[in-house]
Amino acid sequence: MNNKEATLYYKNSIEMALKEGNINKAHALLVEAKSLGIPYIQKYFIRTINKFHGIKIYPRDH
Repeated sequence: MNNKEATLYYKNSIEMALKEGNINKAHALLVEAKSLGIPYIQKYFIRTINKFHGIKIYPRDH
């Protein structure tokens, strides 16, 4: 799996987990993706939580 495929896989998997309300699974995917060096995955995770759950979480650089 190349980096582009891995990025797409983790983004889709995180989004599906959050749509299902499974924040623990989404977080586990985030941790795994970060360990693999997937770029901007933390920001994607935060934006997706905000989108689906109305929870306002801001990145540290905000």
